[in-house]
Amino acid sequence: MMLLEVLIQGEKSLLYPLNRSRLVIGSSKACDIRVQLPEISRKHIVLIVEDEKILVVDQGSSNGSYIGEEMITPNVNVEFSTFFQIRLGYQVFLALRTEEETVGKELSPLKDMSEKTSSLIRRSLSQIKIEVEDLTKTVSDKLKKRELMDYQTQSRKLELDFIAEKKKVQVTPKKKAETKNVPIYVAGAVLLLVLGYFYQTAEQAIPESIPEPTPVAASPVRSTQKVTTPDAVPSPGPALLAAPEPEEEIKLVEKSKLPSKDSVRTLLYASKCSKAVEKHVCEIIKESGANNWGVSAVENRLTILIDGANYTEVARKLLPKPSTPEEGASFEHDLRLIATALAIQQKIYAPMDDEMLKGYDITIALFETEGEKTDLFSVAVMPYAGFKAFKAGLDSDKIENIYKYRAKGFKYTEKFLRLY
Repeated sequence: MMLLEVLIQGEKSLLYPLNRSRLVIGSSKACDIRVQLPEISRKHIVLIVEDEKILVVDQGSSNGSYIGEEMITPNVNVEFSTFFQIRLGYQVFLALRTEEETVGKELSPLKDMSEKTSSLIRRSLSQIKIEVEDLTKTVSDKLKKRELMDYQTQSRKLELDFIAEKKKVQVTPKKKAETKNVPIYVAGAVLLLVLGYFYQTAEQAIPESIPEPTPVAASPVRSTQKVTTPDAVPSPGPALLAAPEPEEEIKLVEKSKLPSKDSVRTLLYASKCSKAVEKHVCEIIKESGANNWGVSAVENRLTILIDGANYTEVARKLLPKPSTPEEGASFEHDLRLIATALAIQQKIYAPMDDEMLKGYDITIALFETEGEKTDLFSVAVMPYAGFKAFKAGLDSDKIENIYKYRAKGFKYTEKFLRLY
């Protein structure tokens, strides 16, 4: 009998017997083998055990299943053998082992089928209860609607009967009072008299000479009332178009030293906020390393992993939507720039220890989560001196003004960071 070895990076491998014709692996409680990691879908992959071969079928998982670096096509049978491993997501590996290879090793039990069946029964009963409640509510609503229609019909009938009775009553119209026409010449004479009176009064009120106004000393007190113009766009001032110049020349991080996106993704599952420099930055941004977010320091690179959902959402609202392919490329760049600026300004609000951070390259990694899938949105890499200059520029600006210049007010940041 073949055995299945499940290996998660950094943890002890587990062995499972392949004594069923079908095994489901995923993060759901209903799976035969449950792997509780964000990168694993609820039903990630299925193993089909036949007489002489074992097949695997990816169930359309979010982060995919791989043989080497080649992705397995979803919903297609692929033969599994002892000659290779299958990777689920980023750090979960499956391998076939013979009984001779695993002598003395402890086997992990599969999920009890009776427990799985009882779970399905509970779900079915719960669904039936919900359907009965919905049906009861629907019937009740229809009865109330019928009663309302009967009431409206009865009211309309009474209203028509009242109108019919009212028409039977004969009402004698009152004779209008006759009005005498006022001769036109009398009205004209009265109008001339009134105009003559107002003209004489106004002529007497005008003085022969107008005195010069007495100069009034300017008050040193300035009004504190703020005058605002709706939808007014302020002209870009020095603070909005340029950051305070740093004392030393800042050089961009060499392209050969930039981390790949895959290496940044793997940091989601690495240890964070444990080293001294990691703890220092985690205290500033109020992250404990929980929920995959926090700070990871590897050699001279310090990576800050941030849940960027709120910042990317605000950035999309601030920027106007592109209408041409050329504007689309600029839009994606500006979107990453504004989201990074928002994250740095609102998340990193306290100064860092220069002596501790000197010599580090700072990486700001923003992630977006959609359903069960968490993916990298943007990476910004800058030397620590460039990070300080970037932060100083943001502190001197108003973040609300960014969209009024299509991020042009923050283009100076590109001489401090590399954004991708």
